[in-house]
Amino acid sequence: MDPDALEVGRQWLDRAHAVGRAHARHLWITLIAALFFFALRNSALVGQEVNVPIVDLKLDAQSMLAAGPAILALLVIAALGSMQAWGEALEHYAGVQWSAVADRLDLSPTVLDFALYTTRGWPPRLNGTVKFFGYPAFLVAVLVEALWLYQWLWFSSA
Repeated sequence: MDPDALEVGRQWLDRAHAVGRAHARHLWITLIAALFFFALRNSALVGQEVNVPIVDLKLDAQSMLAAGPAILALLVIAALGSMQAWGEALEHYAGVQWSAVADRLDLSPTVLDFALYTTRGWPPRLNGTVKFFGYPAFLVAVLVEALWLYQWLWFSSA
C-alpha cells in the first residue's frame, strides 16, 4: 500500500479520536450546564446574586438565566458538529461503511454510548429505535430547557 495513503489514513484516524474526545467533553459540559440552569431557574430569587467561585465574580441570577438559552443552544450545536465531524473523519478513514467499524474505533465513548449498550438484549427493532433516538432525545431535552428558560425570561420581563 502507498505510504502516503497510510499516513493520510492515520491522520484521519487521529482526527476521529481527537473529535471523539472533544465530543465526550461537549456532552458532559452540556449536561452540567443544563443542570446548572435548571437549578438556578428553580432556586434563584429576583435580584439574587450568584457567586462564580473560580474568579470570585458576583453576577445577577436573572442575567445568568438570560444567557442560558444561548449557551445551551451553542452547546447543542457544538455536539451536533462534533458528531458530524467524527462521522466524516471515520468515513475518510474507513469508507462509506464506516458505521460497521465505529464502535471499534471509538476510543472516547460517552455516557450516552454506555447507556445505549444496555439495550443490546432488547428485540432488534426496539434496540435500533432506542439507539437511533438516544442522542437526539438528549439534545432535544436540552433545547426544550433552553426554550423553557427563554419563555420564562420573556414573561418575567413583561
